[in-house]
Amino acid sequence: MHLKEYIQATEITALFSFCAYLFYPILGPYAKTLGLTEFQIGLMFAIFPLTLILSSSISGSLSDSIGRKKVIMYGIIVELVAIICYLLGTPFLMLIARFLEALAFASVIFVGLARIQDSLDEKTRGKYSGIALTLFQIGKIIAPVLGGLIADYWFIKGPFLFSAFGLLIMLWLVALHEKMSFGHHFTRSEFNMFRNVKAFFSYRGLRGLGLLGIVMHASIPLTLVFIPIYITEGFGLSYQYIGYALLAMEFFMLFQWAVGKLADRFDKAKITLAGCLVFGVGMLILSLAPGYGHFIAVMLFIGIGASFWNVGCWSYMSEIGTRIRREGLVVGTYFSVAKVGSFLSFIFGGMVVHYMGVKYLMVIVGVLILVGTFTASFFMLTQPHKKRRSR
Repeated sequence: MHLKEYIQATEITALFSFCAYLFYPILGPYAKTLGLTEFQIGLMFAIFPLTLILSSSISGSLSDSIGRKKVIMYGIIVELVAIICYLLGTPFLMLIARFLEALAFASVIFVGLARIQDSLDEKTRGKYSGIALTLFQIGKIIAPVLGGLIADYWFIKGPFLFSAFGLLIMLWLVALHEKMSFGHHFTRSEFNMFRNVKAFFSYRGLRGLGLLGIVMHASIPLTLVFIPIYITEGFGLSYQYIGYALLAMEFFMLFQWAVGKLADRFDKAKITLAGCLVFGVGMLILSLAPGYGHFIAVMLFIGIGASFWNVGCWSYMSEIGTRIRREGLVVGTYFSVAKVGSFLSFIFGGMVVHYMGVKYLMVIVGVLILVGTFTASFFMLTQPHKKRRSR
């Protein structure tokens, strides 16, 4: 294990996660202040997963070629530009901001996680992955609550300003370890997303994980946009209660370090599938919650499933990525595949919410996850590392 690299990668990725989630609770309500309907919000936010589908695999592949730190630095700069677009506050600039932020996520979060996995060895991968993911969750828990309070007691654009300040600090931290360089000779194959996707799906276990990623990421529009709107409009509560609900869902993610130990001891595929099962059942129960207190209790239950899914997924995927020595490609391509779920969910989820309501979307997402978990088990539990022969 390379401890120094592990610490640097963890602190940079965790800080970026904190800055991003600082304004996430108010994105949906903020878009509504611009006069947009739920369906229009769904279409606008769909640009984020669509961009990730097209860019994540390429960012991962490039990080294998030019180095993780350079790609991360580019991503931070792009995120700062995205925040400026949010602050200017027009529907068109919000669309541009979602596009830029997706590029930043692909370059910082996904590449940063690949960089963390680079520093780990096989025997303790689950344990230290869990520790890193737990540190991320501390920021993800604090940031939504802080962002909601800032929006309530200052003004709704306040979280964006705090986020920009944090990103400037982060850019300075990265610059201490890596200088900008444009000396790399790029090749066409580094930008071939379809080649990367084909390589990803050539492994039986990754086919199952890709399916799980699609159905699990289909829940993101629900938790990111429509549940916050539901809390403010359905329960008639202020922005800070959005932060409390997200805190409840993220609480058990603080114990990913313990789940990581289980992943090292037991089968990583089973840990992953168990987490998805709990998450899917939780979504179905959430649709029946009669009040805010019950809603919070179910969000805590969903968080248990999310913690098992998160650690299991990363440990399982990284084992294969390390084995083929293309960690960046595997991680980036996984997100290109998984974001298909959130892209479709933003589009059709907005329609479901507009015509039927948020509770129906909860049921649909829950059923999708349960069906996907059952199907993926056939790939992940039997010969997961088997490579499909080329024709």
